[in-house]
Amino acid sequence: MGKIETSPFSQAARTVEELLARSAVYHALSVLLRHPGAETVKWLVAREHHRLPEVLGRLGDDGRLLELAGRLMKMLDTTTLPDLTRQHERIFGHTVQGTAPPYELEYGEEHSHRQPQELSDIAAFYTAFGLQVAARAHERVDHIGTECEFLHYLLYKQACAADEEAAEQAQVCEEAGRRFLADHLGRWGPAFALRLTRSAEGEGLAAVGAFLLEWLSQECARMGVPLGSCDLPLRSPKEQEAVGCAACALQRGKPGDGC
Repeated sequence: MGKIETSPFSQAARTVEELLARSAVYHALSVLLRHPGAETVKWLVAREHHRLPEVLGRLGDDGRLLELAGRLMKMLDTTTLPDLTRQHERIFGHTVQGTAPPYELEYGEEHSHRQPQELSDIAAFYTAFGLQVAARAHERVDHIGTECEFLHYLLYKQACAADEEAAEQAQVCEEAGRRFLADHLGRWGPAFALRLTRSAEGEGLAAVGAFLLEWLSQECARMGVPLGSCDLPLRSPKEQEAVGCAACALQRGKPGDGC
């Protein structure tokens, strides 16, 4: 008997399925890493968190990430929205630099000139795909939830392009995603995830941090980019004002608006 080969059609369908699965994971992270609100309620009521094992199964995961997804599901099933809100406010606080700052520009070496440049670079990724950060979001372009939402959108767009056999458009999305992961989320996300896991020890958000760290590890390996250090230092408080001013100038609208 000859070797059974996968048809081009099934390979294409598999590619689209995997892209949509990765997009769904980023969407879940974007919801869980923002301050709980109406979108969080909608997502939980729809029991979207119970789809995570199925979604990960499409990516062939049957190990560590699936185990962490199970813990995450259990946490969300046993934590009330007010409790989740209190955890967010305790860990992230009402200032830019709490115990686990959710902003990219809070991590890394101190170079004041890099702040407006890096914020502009992040915003440029969004703008290139017709996205902005909505004024009503009152959030910086470098927020962890916003960066996850951008990759959610980018992978969904790539899946649509692949499904329509628009190879050039799919390639543009893939390359943008790889660059964004390498230059931004994959670089500082691991340090944030570890800080979140430690800061929320014994609380529900620790499950989110652990899942995020493993997810980024797998994503960077999948995309062939280096995983950032978990030991990135936080910038000094003296730089906070400069970053805040630069961020205000770039604050526009939220990825997803108008898509």
